[in-house]
Amino acid sequence: MIIRFKTNIPNPTYPDIMKNRYRFICWLCCMLVGITVSRGQDFQPFFAKAEPVNSASSLHAGTPTGSFSLNSLSLLTEENPEKAEGWAIGSNLIISNQTICENATPASLTGTLPTGGTGTFDYQWQSSTASGTSGFSNIPLAASQHYAPPALTTTTWYRRVVVSGAESDTSASIQITVKPSVINLVITNPDPVCAPQAVDITVPAITAGSTPGLTLTYHTTSTGGAVLANPNSISAATSLNKDYYIKGTNGCQIGVVKPVRVVINKQPTVSISSPPGPVCKYSPVVLMAFSIDAGTTTTWQNIGPGPMVTVYPQETTTYTSVVTMPVTGCQRVVPVTVNVKEFSMSLAASPQPVIAGNPVTFTPGSATSFTVTGWLPENLFPSQIAATQTIAIQDTTRTFSVIGRSEDGCLDTASVKVNMDVNTTDVFVPNAFTPNNDGKNDIFKVYGSSIKNIEMKIFDQWGRAIHETNNNSTGWDGNHNGKLQPAGTYMYVIKIRLENEDSFIRKGTIHLIR
Repeated sequence: MIIRFKTNIPNPTYPDIMKNRYRFICWLCCMLVGITVSRGQDFQPFFAKAEPVNSASSLHAGTPTGSFSLNSLSLLTEENPEKAEGWAIGSNLIISNQTICENATPASLTGTLPTGGTGTFDYQWQSSTASGTSGFSNIPLAASQHYAPPALTTTTWYRRVVVSGAESDTSASIQITVKPSVINLVITNPDPVCAPQAVDITVPAITAGSTPGLTLTYHTTSTGGAVLANPNSISAATSLNKDYYIKGTNGCQIGVVKPVRVVINKQPTVSISSPPGPVCKYSPVVLMAFSIDAGTTTTWQNIGPGPMVTVYPQETTTYTSVVTMPVTGCQRVVPVTVNVKEFSMSLAASPQPVIAGNPVTFTPGSATSFTVTGWLPENLFPSQIAATQTIAIQDTTRTFSVIGRSEDGCLDTASVKVNMDVNTTDVFVPNAFTPNNDGKNDIFKVYGSSIKNIEMKIFDQWGRAIHETNNNSTGWDGNHNGKLQPAGTYMYVIKIRLENEDSFIRKGTIHLIR
Protein backbone atom coordinates (compact mmCIF):
# COMPACT_ATOMS: atom_id res chain seq x y z
CA MET A 1 0.00 0.00 0.00
CA ILE A 2 1.21 3.55 -0.73
CA ILE A 3 1.17 6.23 1.97
CA ARG A 4 1.54 9.84 0.92
CA PHE A 5 3.63 12.20 3.08
CA LYS A 6 4.22 15.87 2.52
CA THR A 7 7.95 16.60 2.82
CA ASN A 8 10.55 18.93 1.41
CA ILE A 9 13.17 16.20 0.87
CA PRO A 10 13.85 15.76 -2.85
CA ASN A 11 15.79 12.86 -4.14
CA PRO A 12 18.39 13.09 -1.33
CA THR A 13 22.07 13.63 -1.92
CA TYR A 14 24.82 13.26 0.73
CA PRO A 15 24.77 16.94 1.76
CA ASP A 16 20.97 16.72 2.05
CA ILE A 17 21.37 13.68 4.23
CA MET A 18 23.82 15.45 6.59
CA LYS A 19 21.75 18.62 6.77
CA ASN A 20 18.40 16.82 7.17
CA ARG A 21 19.55 13.63 8.82
CA TYR A 22 16.39 13.07 10.83
CA ARG A 23 14.16 13.60 7.79
CA PHE A 24 16.39 11.24 5.89
CA ILE A 25 16.05 8.53 8.53
CA CYS A 26 12.26 8.74 8.30
CA TRP A 27 12.36 8.77 4.49
CA LEU A 28 14.73 5.77 4.49
CA CYS A 29 12.48 3.80 6.81
CA CYS A 30 9.50 4.44 4.56
CA MET A 31 11.47 3.34 1.53
CA LEU A 32 12.54 0.13 3.23
CA VAL A 33 8.97 -0.91 4.00
CA GLY A 34 7.67 0.05 0.55
CA ILE A 35 6.06 3.35 1.45
CA THR A 36 6.19 5.95 -1.30
CA VAL A 37 7.08 9.41 0.02
CA SER A 38 6.00 12.32 -2.14
CA ARG A 39 7.11 15.97 -1.96
CA GLY A 40 4.98 18.34 -0.03
CA GLN A 41 5.05 20.42 3.11
CA ASP A 42 7.62 20.01 5.89
CA PHE A 43 6.77 17.43 8.47
CA GLN A 44 8.52 16.64 11.73
CA PRO A 45 10.25 13.28 11.29
CA PHE A 46 11.14 10.86 14.06
CA PHE A 47 12.68 7.45 14.38
CA ALA A 48 10.48 4.40 13.87
CA LYS A 49 10.00 1.77 16.47
CA ALA A 50 8.63 -1.72 16.12
CA GLU A 51 5.50 -2.74 17.94
CA PRO A 52 3.08 -5.60 17.30
CA VAL A 53 -0.26 -4.81 15.68
CA ASN A 54 -3.18 -7.12 14.77
CA SER A 55 -4.55 -5.09 11.94
CA ALA A 56 -3.57 -2.34 9.60
CA SER A 57 -1.74 0.52 11.40
CA SER A 58 -2.00 4.18 10.73
CA LEU A 59 1.12 6.24 10.01
CA HIS A 60 1.02 9.87 10.97
CA ALA A 61 3.31 12.68 9.99
CA GLY A 62 1.74 16.04 10.58
CA THR A 63 -1.44 16.62 8.61
CA PRO A 64 -1.11 13.88 5.94
CA THR A 65 -2.49 10.51 6.96
CA GLY A 66 -2.61 7.07 5.44
CA SER A 67 -2.56 3.38 6.33
CA PHE A 68 -0.91 0.18 5.24
CA SER A 69 -0.84 -3.43 6.38
CA LEU A 70 2.32 -4.09 8.53
CA ASN A 71 2.30 -6.20 11.67
CA SER A 72 5.61 -4.99 13.12
CA LEU A 73 6.11 -1.24 12.52
CA SER A 74 4.57 2.03 13.50
CA LEU A 75 6.22 5.44 13.06
CA LEU A 76 6.74 7.92 15.88
CA THR A 77 5.63 11.42 15.02
CA GLU A 78 5.35 14.68 16.96
CA GLU A 79 1.74 13.61 17.59
CA ASN A 80 3.10 10.50 19.28
CA PRO A 81 3.84 11.06 22.99
CA GLU A 82 7.25 9.34 22.73
CA LYS A 83 10.18 11.31 21.29
CA ALA A 84 13.42 10.01 19.89
CA GLU A 85 16.92 11.02 20.99
CA GLY A 86 19.16 13.39 18.98
CA TRP A 87 22.87 14.24 19.08
CA ALA A 88 24.51 15.76 22.27
CA ILE A 89 24.14 19.55 22.55
CA GLY A 90 27.30 21.61 22.10
CA SER A 91 28.46 25.23 21.82
CA ASN A 92 26.32 26.34 24.78
CA LEU A 93 28.26 29.47 25.75
CA ILE A 94 27.26 32.80 27.35
CA ILE A 95 29.31 36.00 27.71
CA SER A 96 30.54 37.68 29.74
CA ASN A 97 31.65 38.69 33.29
CA GLN A 98 30.91 42.29 34.28
CA THR A 99 31.47 44.72 37.14
CA ILE A 100 28.81 47.36 37.80
CA CYS A 101 27.77 49.77 40.53
CA GLU A 102 24.87 49.02 42.82
CA ASN A 103 21.39 49.56 41.22
CA ALA A 104 22.94 49.77 37.73
CA THR A 105 21.66 47.64 34.82
CA PRO A 106 24.27 45.30 33.36
CA ALA A 107 24.78 44.80 29.66
CA SER A 108 22.72 42.06 27.99
CA LEU A 109 24.09 38.55 28.18
CA THR A 110 24.79 37.03 24.79
CA GLY A 111 24.32 33.30 24.23
CA THR A 112 25.80 31.39 21.32
CA LEU A 113 23.60 29.27 19.03
CA PRO A 114 23.96 25.67 20.25
CA THR A 115 24.70 22.68 18.05
CA GLY A 116 23.48 19.09 18.20
CA GLY A 117 20.17 17.98 19.65
CA THR A 118 17.31 17.76 17.16
CA GLY A 119 18.14 21.12 15.63
CA THR A 120 15.39 22.86 17.57
CA PHE A 121 16.30 24.35 21.00
CA ASP A 122 14.45 25.50 24.10
CA TYR A 123 16.21 27.92 26.48
CA GLN A 124 15.92 28.61 30.21
CA TRP A 125 18.10 31.21 31.97
CA GLN A 126 18.96 30.74 35.66
CA SER A 127 20.47 33.02 38.35
CA SER A 128 22.14 32.65 41.77
CA THR A 129 23.32 35.10 44.43
CA ALA A 130 25.18 32.38 46.32
CA SER A 131 28.01 31.29 44.03
CA GLY A 132 28.83 30.23 40.49
CA THR A 133 28.10 26.57 41.28
CA SER A 134 25.12 26.51 43.66
CA GLY A 135 21.87 28.24 44.50
CA PHE A 136 20.59 28.57 40.90
CA SER A 137 16.88 28.93 40.10
CA ASN A 138 14.92 29.56 36.88
CA ILE A 139 14.28 33.16 35.85
CA PRO A 140 10.62 33.63 34.84
CA LEU A 141 10.05 34.48 31.15
CA ALA A 142 13.78 34.12 30.41
CA ALA A 143 13.48 31.58 27.60
CA SER A 144 15.37 33.19 24.71
CA GLN A 145 18.82 32.67 23.26
CA HIS A 146 19.97 35.93 24.90
CA TYR A 147 19.05 37.57 28.20
CA ALA A 148 18.94 41.15 29.47
CA PRO A 149 19.37 41.19 33.30
CA PRO A 150 17.57 43.83 35.37
CA ALA A 151 19.27 46.41 37.63
CA LEU A 152 21.19 44.60 40.41
CA THR A 153 21.93 45.34 44.05
CA THR A 154 24.12 42.35 44.78
CA THR A 155 26.66 40.23 42.94
CA THR A 156 24.82 37.67 40.79
CA TRP A 157 25.78 34.64 38.68
CA TYR A 158 23.92 33.58 35.50
CA ARG A 159 23.83 30.45 33.36
CA ARG A 160 21.73 29.05 30.49
CA VAL A 161 20.03 25.64 30.20
CA VAL A 162 19.39 24.36 26.63
CA VAL A 163 16.95 21.49 25.85
CA SER A 164 16.54 19.78 22.46
CA GLY A 165 14.57 16.57 22.18
CA ALA A 166 15.80 14.30 24.97
CA GLU A 167 19.12 16.20 25.22
CA SER A 168 19.93 19.06 27.62
CA ASP A 169 23.04 21.09 28.51
CA THR A 170 23.90 23.74 31.14
CA SER A 171 26.44 26.43 30.31
CA ALA A 172 29.27 27.60 32.56
CA SER A 173 28.22 30.52 34.75
CA ILE A 174 29.26 34.14 34.38
CA GLN A 175 29.54 36.63 37.26
CA ILE A 176 28.23 40.17 37.46
CA THR A 177 30.05 41.82 40.37
CA VAL A 178 28.10 44.61 42.05
CA LYS A 179 30.05 47.32 43.84
CA PRO A 180 28.20 48.77 46.83
CA SER A 181 27.07 52.36 46.59
CA VAL A 182 27.98 52.92 50.24
CA ILE A 183 31.67 52.50 51.10
CA ASN A 184 32.72 51.32 54.56
CA LEU A 185 36.26 52.52 55.22
CA VAL A 186 37.62 51.18 58.53
CA ILE A 187 40.84 52.68 59.90
CA THR A 188 42.97 51.18 62.67
CA ASN A 189 45.79 53.45 63.80
CA PRO A 190 49.27 51.90 63.70
CA ASP A 191 51.10 51.28 66.97
CA PRO A 192 53.40 54.08 68.14
CA VAL A 193 57.08 53.58 67.33
CA CYS A 194 60.34 55.08 68.53
CA ALA A 195 62.44 57.33 66.31
CA PRO A 196 64.17 56.75 63.96
CA GLN A 197 61.84 53.84 63.08
CA ALA A 198 59.42 54.58 60.19
CA VAL A 199 55.67 53.86 60.00
CA ASP A 200 53.94 52.16 57.04
CA ILE A 201 50.24 53.09 56.73
CA THR A 202 49.77 51.04 53.53
CA VAL A 203 49.84 47.66 55.32
CA PRO A 204 46.51 45.76 55.08
CA ALA A 205 46.04 45.80 58.88
CA ILE A 206 45.40 49.57 58.78
CA THR A 207 42.22 49.19 56.64
CA ALA A 208 41.18 45.68 57.71
CA GLY A 209 37.38 45.35 57.80
CA SER A 210 36.75 47.87 55.01
CA THR A 211 34.59 47.22 51.93
CA PRO A 212 36.51 44.74 49.74
CA GLY A 213 38.07 45.90 46.50
CA LEU A 214 38.59 49.55 47.45
CA THR A 215 41.21 51.64 45.70
CA LEU A 216 43.18 53.40 48.46
CA THR A 217 45.13 56.64 48.15
CA TYR A 218 47.04 58.52 50.87
CA HIS A 219 46.94 62.25 51.53
CA THR A 220 48.17 65.02 53.81
CA THR A 221 44.84 66.90 54.00
CA SER A 222 41.34 65.91 55.10
CA THR A 223 39.91 66.78 51.68
CA GLY A 224 41.91 64.01 50.08
CA GLY A 225 43.74 66.50 47.87
CA ALA A 226 47.51 66.65 48.40
CA VAL A 227 49.05 63.21 47.95
CA LEU A 228 51.36 61.82 50.65
CA ALA A 229 54.67 61.07 48.99
CA ASN A 230 55.86 58.24 51.24
CA PRO A 231 52.92 56.51 52.93
CA ASN A 232 54.91 53.30 53.34
CA SER A 233 57.77 55.01 55.21
CA ILE A 234 56.72 57.93 57.39
CA SER A 235 59.61 58.97 59.63
CA ALA A 236 60.72 61.80 61.89
CA ALA A 237 64.09 63.06 63.05
CA THR A 238 62.89 63.50 66.65
CA SER A 239 59.16 62.90 67.23
CA LEU A 240 55.81 63.03 65.42
CA ASN A 241 52.14 62.97 66.43
CA LYS A 242 50.13 63.76 63.32
CA ASP A 243 47.06 62.78 61.30
CA TYR A 244 47.36 61.67 57.69
CA TYR A 245 44.39 60.70 55.53
CA ILE A 246 43.32 57.61 53.59
CA LYS A 247 40.79 57.85 50.75
CA GLY A 248 38.84 54.79 49.63
CA THR A 249 37.01 54.61 46.30
CA ASN A 250 35.39 51.87 44.24
CA GLY A 251 34.54 53.79 41.06
CA CYS A 252 30.88 54.25 42.03
CA GLN A 253 31.09 57.43 44.11
CA ILE A 254 33.46 60.23 45.04
CA GLY A 255 35.01 58.20 47.88
CA VAL A 256 35.41 58.26 51.65
CA VAL A 257 38.30 60.02 53.44
CA LYS A 258 39.28 59.13 57.02
CA PRO A 259 42.23 60.12 59.23
CA VAL A 260 44.96 57.82 60.46
CA ARG A 261 47.10 58.89 63.42
CA VAL A 262 50.87 58.36 63.20
CA VAL A 263 52.84 58.59 66.45
CA ILE A 264 56.65 58.50 66.51
CA ASN A 265 58.09 58.97 70.02
CA LYS A 266 61.45 60.59 70.62
CA GLN A 267 64.55 58.83 71.83
CA PRO A 268 66.22 60.12 74.99
CA THR A 269 69.02 62.62 74.55
CA VAL A 270 72.20 61.07 75.93
CA SER A 271 75.65 62.52 76.64
CA ILE A 272 78.64 60.24 77.25
CA SER A 273 81.73 61.32 79.15
CA SER A 274 84.72 61.06 76.89
CA PRO A 275 86.98 58.24 78.08
CA PRO A 276 90.65 59.04 78.63
CA GLY A 277 93.25 58.28 76.01
CA PRO A 278 94.85 54.84 75.92
CA VAL A 279 95.12 53.44 79.43
CA CYS A 280 97.21 50.73 80.99
CA LYS A 281 95.82 47.23 81.35
CA TYR A 282 93.52 46.84 84.37
CA SER A 283 93.56 50.59 85.05
CA PRO A 284 90.26 51.87 86.52
CA VAL A 285 88.17 53.87 84.04
CA VAL A 286 84.98 55.75 85.02
CA LEU A 287 82.22 55.76 82.37
CA MET A 288 79.21 58.13 82.58
CA ALA A 289 76.03 58.28 80.47
CA PHE A 290 73.56 61.07 81.33
CA SER A 291 70.25 62.19 79.78
CA ILE A 292 68.61 65.60 80.01
CA ASP A 293 65.18 63.93 79.75
CA ALA A 294 63.40 63.54 83.07
CA GLY A 295 62.72 60.08 84.41
CA THR A 296 65.12 58.16 82.19
CA THR A 297 66.93 55.06 83.41
CA THR A 298 70.42 53.96 82.38
CA THR A 299 71.97 50.50 82.24
CA TRP A 300 75.42 49.43 81.09
CA GLN A 301 75.20 46.12 79.23
CA ASN A 302 76.92 43.22 81.04
CA ILE A 303 77.93 45.57 83.87
CA GLY A 304 74.90 46.87 85.72
CA PRO A 305 72.42 49.74 86.27
CA GLY A 306 73.23 53.37 86.86
CA PRO A 307 74.58 56.24 84.78
CA MET A 308 78.14 55.83 86.13
CA VAL A 309 80.27 52.68 86.31
CA THR A 310 83.95 51.85 86.81
CA VAL A 311 85.61 49.32 84.52
CA TYR A 312 89.03 47.67 84.47
CA PRO A 313 89.72 46.71 80.87
CA GLN A 314 92.33 44.08 80.11
CA GLU A 315 92.30 44.99 76.44
CA THR A 316 90.67 47.57 74.16
CA THR A 317 86.93 47.15 74.89
CA THR A 318 83.66 48.74 73.75
CA TYR A 319 81.07 49.29 76.49
CA THR A 320 77.39 49.98 75.76
CA SER A 321 74.95 52.17 77.68
CA VAL A 322 71.16 51.83 77.24
CA VAL A 323 69.07 54.85 78.26
CA THR A 324 65.28 54.34 78.44
CA MET A 325 62.50 56.95 78.37
CA PRO A 326 59.64 56.67 80.87
CA VAL A 327 56.11 55.83 79.63
CA THR A 328 57.04 55.23 75.96
CA GLY A 329 59.97 52.92 76.69
CA CYS A 330 61.95 54.39 73.79
CA GLN A 331 65.67 53.71 74.12
CA ARG A 332 68.92 55.10 72.90
CA VAL A 333 71.92 52.77 72.78
CA VAL A 334 75.28 54.53 72.98
CA PRO A 335 78.61 52.67 72.73
CA VAL A 336 81.91 53.96 74.11
CA THR A 337 85.34 52.44 73.46
CA VAL A 338 88.22 52.39 75.95
CA ASN A 339 91.60 51.87 74.31
CA VAL A 340 94.21 49.88 76.23
CA LYS A 341 97.96 50.25 75.66
CA GLU A 342 99.63 47.16 74.30
CA PHE A 343 102.02 45.81 76.95
CA SER A 344 102.25 42.13 77.82
CA MET A 345 104.93 40.26 79.74
CA SER A 346 106.05 36.66 79.32
CA LEU A 347 108.12 34.40 81.57
CA ALA A 348 110.13 31.30 80.57
CA ALA A 349 111.75 28.67 82.83
CA SER A 350 114.67 26.44 81.84
CA PRO A 351 115.05 23.52 82.18
CA GLN A 352 111.44 22.47 82.18
CA PRO A 353 110.71 20.10 83.93
CA VAL A 354 113.49 20.11 86.54
CA ILE A 355 114.79 17.50 88.95
CA ALA A 356 114.41 18.56 92.58
CA GLY A 357 117.52 20.26 93.87
CA ASN A 358 118.70 21.38 90.45
CA PRO A 359 118.83 25.08 89.38
CA VAL A 360 116.19 26.72 87.18
CA THR A 361 116.69 29.96 85.22
CA PHE A 362 113.76 32.39 84.78
CA THR A 363 113.81 34.82 81.84
CA PRO A 364 111.09 37.50 81.39
CA GLY A 365 110.23 39.06 78.01
CA SER A 366 107.99 41.57 76.19
CA ALA A 367 107.49 43.06 72.73
CA THR A 368 108.27 46.52 74.17
CA SER A 369 110.95 47.82 76.51
CA PHE A 370 110.39 47.17 80.21
CA THR A 371 112.05 46.96 83.61
CA VAL A 372 111.48 44.29 86.27
CA THR A 373 109.85 45.55 89.45
CA GLY A 374 109.31 42.29 91.34
CA TRP A 375 109.43 38.48 91.55
CA LEU A 376 107.04 36.06 93.27
CA PRO A 377 107.24 34.28 95.67
CA GLU A 378 109.31 37.08 97.19
CA ASN A 379 111.08 34.79 99.74
CA LEU A 380 112.68 32.80 96.90
CA PHE A 381 114.02 35.85 95.04
CA PRO A 382 116.19 38.06 97.21
CA SER A 383 116.89 40.42 94.29
CA GLN A 384 113.47 41.74 93.30
CA ILE A 385 114.60 43.87 90.34
CA ALA A 386 116.99 41.41 88.67
CA ALA A 387 116.40 41.04 84.95
CA THR A 388 116.75 37.22 85.24
CA GLN A 389 116.78 34.77 88.14
CA THR A 390 118.38 31.37 88.77
CA ILE A 391 117.36 29.35 91.83
CA ALA A 392 117.41 25.72 92.95
CA ILE A 393 113.99 24.18 93.51
CA GLN A 394 113.91 21.73 96.37
CA ASP A 395 110.22 20.97 96.74
CA THR A 396 107.17 20.31 94.58
CA THR A 397 105.81 21.70 91.32
CA ARG A 398 104.82 25.36 91.75
CA THR A 399 104.19 28.64 89.92
CA PHE A 400 106.59 31.60 89.71
CA SER A 401 105.83 35.16 88.54
CA VAL A 402 107.55 38.34 87.39
CA ILE A 403 106.19 41.91 87.40
CA GLY A 404 107.34 44.34 84.69
CA ARG A 405 106.82 48.02 83.94
CA SER A 406 106.71 49.49 80.40
CA GLU A 407 108.36 52.78 79.44
CA ASP A 408 105.00 54.62 79.71
CA GLY A 409 104.37 53.22 83.20
CA CYS A 410 102.06 50.27 82.52
CA LEU A 411 102.46 47.18 84.70
CA ASP A 412 101.95 43.55 83.72
CA THR A 413 102.53 40.20 85.37
CA ALA A 414 103.64 36.95 83.72
CA SER A 415 103.74 33.54 85.34
CA VAL A 416 105.17 30.11 84.64
CA LYS A 417 104.55 26.76 86.27
CA VAL A 418 107.72 24.76 86.86
CA ASN A 419 107.11 21.04 86.83
CA MET A 420 109.24 18.64 88.84
CA ASP A 421 110.86 15.79 86.96
CA VAL A 422 110.25 12.75 89.16
CA ASN A 423 113.43 10.88 90.07
CA THR A 424 112.42 7.37 91.11
CA THR A 425 116.04 6.27 91.44
CA ASP A 426 116.58 8.26 94.64
CA VAL A 427 113.76 6.50 96.56
CA PHE A 428 115.47 4.59 99.41
CA VAL A 429 113.99 2.25 102.03
CA PRO A 430 116.55 1.23 104.72
CA ASN A 431 116.76 -2.41 105.96
CA ALA A 432 117.59 -1.62 109.60
CA PHE A 433 117.21 1.08 112.24
CA THR A 434 118.23 1.62 115.89
CA PRO A 435 115.46 3.32 117.90
CA ASN A 436 117.60 4.06 120.99
CA ASN A 437 117.03 7.85 121.10
CA ASP A 438 120.62 8.71 120.29
CA GLY A 439 119.45 10.94 117.43
CA LYS A 440 120.91 8.65 114.84
CA ASN A 441 118.75 6.35 112.71
CA ASP A 442 115.99 6.33 115.34
CA ILE A 443 113.10 6.35 112.78
CA PHE A 444 112.24 3.88 110.03
CA LYS A 445 111.03 5.90 107.00
CA VAL A 446 111.35 6.30 103.22
CA TYR A 447 113.94 8.68 101.79
CA GLY A 448 113.77 10.51 98.41
CA SER A 449 113.52 13.98 96.80
CA SER A 450 110.29 13.34 94.81
CA ILE A 451 108.10 11.71 97.46
CA LYS A 452 104.71 13.37 97.90
CA ASN A 453 103.16 11.01 100.47
CA ILE A 454 103.19 7.40 101.70
CA GLU A 455 100.98 4.71 103.23
CA MET A 456 103.10 2.51 105.56
CA LYS A 457 102.15 -0.72 107.38
CA ILE A 458 104.46 -2.72 109.76
CA PHE A 459 103.85 -6.41 110.63
CA ASP A 460 105.50 -8.58 113.35
CA GLN A 461 106.82 -12.11 112.95
CA TRP A 462 103.29 -13.50 113.36
CA GLY A 463 101.81 -11.28 110.61
CA ARG A 464 99.99 -8.96 113.01
CA ALA A 465 99.81 -5.28 111.92
CA ILE A 466 101.50 -3.34 114.72
CA HIS A 467 101.95 0.08 113.08
CA GLU A 468 100.31 2.15 110.33
CA THR A 469 100.96 5.74 109.19
CA ASN A 470 100.52 8.20 106.31
CA ASN A 471 103.21 10.55 107.64
CA ASN A 472 106.60 9.80 106.25
CA SER A 473 108.25 12.24 108.67
CA THR A 474 107.16 10.24 111.73
CA GLY A 475 107.64 6.81 110.11
CA TRP A 476 107.97 4.04 112.79
CA ASP A 477 109.84 4.56 116.04
CA GLY A 478 109.86 0.86 117.10
CA ASN A 479 106.89 1.12 119.49
CA HIS A 480 103.45 -0.53 119.50
CA ASN A 481 100.73 0.84 121.74
CA GLY A 482 103.41 2.72 123.74
CA LYS A 483 105.58 -0.36 124.33
CA LEU A 484 109.04 -0.89 122.96
CA GLN A 485 109.12 -3.77 120.52
CA PRO A 486 111.82 -6.34 120.86
CA ALA A 487 114.76 -6.48 118.55
CA GLY A 488 114.09 -8.66 115.57
CA THR A 489 112.95 -8.76 111.98
CA TYR A 490 109.72 -7.08 110.94
CA MET A 491 107.91 -6.84 107.60
CA TYR A 492 106.73 -3.66 105.87
CA VAL A 493 104.40 -2.72 102.96
CA ILE A 494 104.72 0.89 101.76
CA LYS A 495 102.70 2.60 98.99
CA ILE A 496 104.71 5.56 97.71
CA ARG A 497 103.16 8.43 95.69
CA LEU A 498 105.53 10.79 93.81
CA GLU A 499 105.12 14.45 92.90
CA ASN A 500 103.96 13.58 89.37
CA GLU A 501 101.19 11.40 90.91
CA ASP A 502 102.90 8.18 89.91
CA SER A 503 102.69 5.56 92.65
CA PHE A 504 104.23 2.16 93.45
CA ILE A 505 104.50 -0.32 96.36
CA ARG A 506 107.63 -1.43 98.15
CA LYS A 507 107.66 -4.60 100.32
CA GLY A 508 110.47 -5.98 102.47
CA THR A 509 111.90 -6.60 105.92
CA ILE A 510 113.38 -4.19 108.44
CA HIS A 511 115.71 -5.18 111.28
CA LEU A 512 115.05 -3.50 114.60
CA ILE A 513 118.34 -3.32 116.50
CA ARG A 514 118.59 -2.36 120.19
